[in-house]
Amino acid sequence: MTFLNPFILFGLAAASIPILIHMLNRRKLRTIEFSTLAFLKELQKNKMRKITIRQWLLLLLRTLIIVFLVLAFSRPALHGTIGSGSHAASTIVIILDNTASMGLRNEHGKYLTQAQDEALRIASMVENNDDAFLVRLSDLPDATLDKPTHDIGKLTRLIRETDISYSSHTIDEAVHVSAGLIAQSKNLNKEIYIITDGQASTFKSEAAQQNNKPVSMGAGVKVFYTLLSDHPAENFAVERTIIPPAIVLPNKPLTIKAVVKNYGTTATSNHLVSVTLDGHRVAQKNVTVGAGESKTIDFSVTPERTGFNEGYIESEDDLFEPDNKRFFTLYVPSRVRALLVSSGDNYSRYITTTLSLPVNDQWSTPVSLTSIRTAQLTSTLIQENDVVIFSGVPALSESYYPIVRQHIRSGGGMIFFPSDDTVSVQYPLLEAFGISTRGVTFSHGSSFSTINKVDFDSPLFSGMFESARDRKEPIESPEVHTSLAVQRSVSLQPILSLSNGNPFLWQQNIGSGMLIGFSVPATQTWSNLPVKGLFVPLMFQSILYLVSQNKLNTAASDYLVGEPIEFSSSLLKRTEGSAANDIQAYDSQGRSIPISNAAATGGNVRPVLSLQATNEPGIYTVTQQKDTVLAAAVNIPTKESETALIEKGTVAEVLTDAGIQKGDIREIIPGEDIHTIVHQSRFGTELWKYFVILACIVALLEMLVAREKKDL
Repeated sequence: MTFLNPFILFGLAAASIPILIHMLNRRKLRTIEFSTLAFLKELQKNKMRKITIRQWLLLLLRTLIIVFLVLAFSRPALHGTIGSGSHAASTIVIILDNTASMGLRNEHGKYLTQAQDEALRIASMVENNDDAFLVRLSDLPDATLDKPTHDIGKLTRLIRETDISYSSHTIDEAVHVSAGLIAQSKNLNKEIYIITDGQASTFKSEAAQQNNKPVSMGAGVKVFYTLLSDHPAENFAVERTIIPPAIVLPNKPLTIKAVVKNYGTTATSNHLVSVTLDGHRVAQKNVTVGAGESKTIDFSVTPERTGFNEGYIESEDDLFEPDNKRFFTLYVPSRVRALLVSSGDNYSRYITTTLSLPVNDQWSTPVSLTSIRTAQLTSTLIQENDVVIFSGVPALSESYYPIVRQHIRSGGGMIFFPSDDTVSVQYPLLEAFGISTRGVTFSHGSSFSTINKVDFDSPLFSGMFESARDRKEPIESPEVHTSLAVQRSVSLQPILSLSNGNPFLWQQNIGSGMLIGFSVPATQTWSNLPVKGLFVPLMFQSILYLVSQNKLNTAASDYLVGEPIEFSSSLLKRTEGSAANDIQAYDSQGRSIPISNAAATGGNVRPVLSLQATNEPGIYTVTQQKDTVLAAAVNIPTKESETALIEKGTVAEVLTDAGIQKGDIREIIPGEDIHTIVHQSRFGTELWKYFVILACIVALLEMLVAREKKDL
C-alpha cells in the first residue's frame, strides 16, 4: 500500500485528542459513607463496570473516526508504483499510427479520426510539470516532437493536423525512438501510448527487426496500446508492374504485366483491372482471384509518342483505395546517342556506314553516331552517350575501366567487337566485366562455321525473324572462319551460337545496364558478317535494345513513398550557360521539390542527384529547360495492402522484444475511461472512499453507544 498524500498522515496525532479529553475528565471523587446505603454497594459495582466499558468503547470509536478520516485524506492506494504525491511529474510519449491503412473505416468511423480522439484524451491528462512527446509513424526515424513540451495546445494542434501518410514505418521503430526520448527524462512516471488499427505488418517488419538493436526501457516504464480494428478489411490490390525486356519504339506494341492479389477471405470474381497510358485507358480485363491468391495479367499497350509516357494500372474500387492504382513510366527514345571507339578505319567503316542509313518503319528512332579513335576517348564522351561501341579495342588505359563500368552499371549500354589480331587473345576490356576468353577458334581449309542456334525469344530479334520462327527455317548466316571463344558462365547469355560451339552473339547484364558482344570483328578478316544482310538489323536492333532495356529498368524501378529517387547527372543535357534553376523537380501533384546531391563517385564520373520529398504515390519528374529528362513512378509499399490484424497475444511479444517488461503492458479497449485506467496504473486502486465509509459507520456506532450512556 502507498499513500498519495503521505504528509496528511501526520494528522494521526489528532487521534490522541479523545484520549486526552477522556483522561482530563476523570476526577477522583471523595467517598462519604452512609450506613443506609450499604446494601446498594454491590449493585453499584456492577453498573460502574458497564459504564467503564462503554466509556472505553466510546474512546475507541472516536479515535477510529479520526484515524479513518486522516487515512482517507492521505489517499492510500494498492499496487501503485509512485507514492510521492498526486501530481508526480510524468513523461508521456504518444505513438500515433497514421499509415495508409488508418484511412479504413468501421462502424465508429475512420480509424485515423478515432486515433486522434484517443490521442487528444491522453493529451488532456498532461499537467504543467509533465513532459509530453509525439511520435507519428510518418515522421520516423525522427520524432514529431523530439523535445519535451508542456504546451497542451501545441500537442493538441499537432494531433489534429495529423493526416494519412503513405510511407512505411513500424510500431517497433517508434518504440525504439520512444526509448531514446524516455531515457532523457528524470520524471518518476514514464508512459508510452500506442494507438493503431492493429495491422500486423505495421507492428514489426523483418527489416526493422534486423536494423533495430534491442533496447532496455528500464523498470517502471508502462505501455498502453489501443487496437481500433477488430476484423481485417477485404482488399484487392495491384501489387506490382512488370515490363519485360523489349525494344520500345513509337507505335509499336509491347507487353506490360500486372501482378494483382486478393488479400481478402473470399474469392473475387470478374474484378476489373485496366491500363491507362498518357491519360487514356488503353486496355482492360476481368480477372477472378481466390482468397489470398495472386495472379499475373498481360496487357498489350502501344506508346504513341517519344519521350516519357506516364501510366498506371488500376483495379476497381474497394474499401482500401491507395493500392488500387500502381504507377509506371515508359520511355520511348526520340534519338539514340552512340559513341564508336575503334583502333582504325577498318574497324569503324562498316559500323559507320550501317548506322548512317536512313531510318524506316522498323527503326524509327535515329542514331546519332560519334566516331573517335581510342586515343581520343574521354570520360565526358562516355557519359554523354547512351551506347558505347568498342570495335577492335582489346584494352583501355587503366583509368577508364572504372568509368566504363560505372556507365554500364548505371544503365548505359556497350557493344563489343574483337580485334582481328589473332596473336592477342586476351581482352582486358572484357575481363573488366568478369568475362573470360578461351582463345580463338579456327576453321580448317575452306570450311567455315555458321549460326545453328537462335534464341528467338530474345527481344533483340523483335520483328526480325518472325517468318523464320513460324516456318522454323534457318536464318541467313555469315561464313565464320575464325571466332573468339568466350567463356560461358551463368551471367553470360548466348543469343546466337555457332556450329563450332562458340557464342556468336551474347549478352550480359551488368547492374542496370547491359553488354552485347560479337565473337567476330566488324571486318571481313574472320567472317563476311559486315556484308551480309544480317549485319544492318543486328546493329540497329542491338543499339535500340540496349537503350530500351536501360529505360525499362528505370521505369520498372519500384520507388516507394518516402524513399529517395536517385539518378545520375549524366541524364542532364550539357548546354552552354545553363544555370541551376534550369533544372527543376516536381512531385506527383506538380509541385516543385528540391534536388540534392546524394553522392559523388571517384574519378570523373558524374555525381548522383536525389529527390527526397517523395511523400505521395504518383509520377515524379525532373526537367531541364522545360524538357523532361526523368520521370519516375513512386508507389505505396505492398505491405500496406496486407490487412491481416495482429493477434493480441503477439502484441506483448513484439513489445517485450523491444525491451518492455511484460507486466507493464496494458491494452486499452476503445471507449474505455482512459483517465481512470491511467490513474490506477500510476497510483494504484485508491482506498480513500472505503475509509470514509468506515468513518461514517464508526460515527453511527458512536452515536448509538453515546445515546445508551445518556439513557443510563
